[in-house]
Amino acid sequence: MVTKILTVSLISAWAYHAGLLHANAIPQPVQAQGARQRTAGRSESAKPALLAKSARASSLEPTVRLAEPSAPEVMSREYLAAICQSSSASLGFSAASNSTPIPDCVVGANEVVYGVAKFSAAATNAVQGHFKLPAGFNTLAVDVDTLTTEAPGNVVWQIQSICVGPEESPNLDWSAPDTVTMTSPGVSSQLATGRIDPVNTPNCAAGKRFFFRFFRDPAHPSDDYESAAELVSLRFVVR
Repeated sequence: MVTKILTVSLISAWAYHAGLLHANAIPQPVQAQGARQRTAGRSESAKPALLAKSARASSLEPTVRLAEPSAPEVMSREYLAAICQSSSASLGFSAASNSTPIPDCVVGANEVVYGVAKFSAAATNAVQGHFKLPAGFNTLAVDVDTLTTEAPGNVVWQIQSICVGPEESPNLDWSAPDTVTMTSPGVSSQLATGRIDPVNTPNCAAGKRFFFRFFRDPAHPSDDYESAAELVSLRFVVR
């Protein structure tokens, strides 16, 4: 009887201690792995949403098309002869102090306002400008837009150029001038266009800076226009 009671007591004590050990047991790493798996699952499931958001954002961004460096490119650049604020005109070019044409404003009956540069019939007037030649440069032309007057005659417009590359000096000689002769129709306030095509461009290449000097020399044998010639704009076309 005593042996039986002792056996039961030992079994009870063993069960009691086993219960304490189970209650104080440290959580197994399996639970942490499960948490990591669940977290990873959420990250993986979030990827499609992030990708979709990125795709939407990309679709809203403006598309910029860049020309291949070796692909031909056409560029145009227009210079207005003068800019007007009411009746106050300022020249749209660079110019030397001793040969500057006179800027003036034209105000139409419909209040259209634009500027002109008046090139003298008594002395040489010249303007200058420059721009960088684009990739694919081959040839260059210039459109000369003028405003006619009632005076008849021929105006000879001339242009010279210099091309300057990186680490080169712009203190070079101007090219031989190219010309275009424009005949006045004897009717005032009409727009007329002449073209010099091609413009002489010695030593010019893509990436170089193109400097130009545009002028009227009334002493030219073919220039017999006895009034100021009015320039509206120059438009360069690069091919």
